[in-house]
Amino acid sequence: MVYNLEVLSENVPVTWSLLPNIFLYRLWRLTPVYFLMILFTATWLRYLGSGPLWKLYVMSVVSDCRQYWWAHIFYINNYFPEDKACAVHTWHLAADMQLFVLGSIMYIATKSKGRSLVITLLLLFSMAAPALHVWFQDLDALVIFKPEFYRSFWNETYRYLHVLGHNNLSCFIIGMVSGYFAYSWQKNRVEVFRHKIWQYLAWCVVPGVVGLILTGSVFYTETRLSLVIRMTYAATHRAILGVITAFVILGLVFKIENYKLSGHCNFIVPGSNTATFNG
Repeated sequence: MVYNLEVLSENVPVTWSLLPNIFLYRLWRLTPVYFLMILFTATWLRYLGSGPLWKLYVMSVVSDCRQYWWAHIFYINNYFPEDKACAVHTWHLAADMQLFVLGSIMYIATKSKGRSLVITLLLLFSMAAPALHVWFQDLDALVIFKPEFYRSFWNETYRYLHVLGHNNLSCFIIGMVSGYFAYSWQKNRVEVFRHKIWQYLAWCVVPGVVGLILTGSVFYTETRLSLVIRMTYAATHRAILGVITAFVILGLVFKIENYKLSGHCNFIVPGSNTATFNG
């Protein structure tokens, strides 16, 4: 988003008057297909099967979609706890739209000044919000996949910590910062990854992601870990993953594979000179 807006600003002033067009373009790209999916779920889906399990699990989906279809169309369904069945997986689309709106407003509002301060405050808020949810609602640090969760794909941690837009803000803010850096480095022809340390760090990406995922296993115990540990993990693990992902994207954009690791070995990763990505 940021990279595209920076490129656009070279030819067109990106001001508040352009904001409605930005939102309408995104809505027009996503909403028609999304609406057809919700419409199908609320009407014809119930006729595709039968039996007691079908009535138990599918008819509740149909009922919720008939009642809360408008929340999905306006991309606020992840903030409605009563809607437990209708297209649960679309929480990601709603959160992404909410972050896109916030990011677009922030981009224009901070174009002349205050960008670093606003980004810092939003990043701090994005890390504090999940921790505060864990504290006030006594949640787990992440969604733990237990048999009870698979029966309904719904629990308090999933509802308050996982799907809400503001709890997914940290990766989006890190993505926005990556967009600013990518545009600035390309425009000024900065050779970011010429030092070998970056290529060695690139080899640590996959082990780092696997290691981050495995750290969540400490919560799969009979004894619940302390509140401080749960709050710390909830506050940091998304941001850490966001930093790793940003490093991968910037490495691909700036062709980290062009720099030799040694006299006879190159680090090969398919890349491109430009990239567009969320955040």
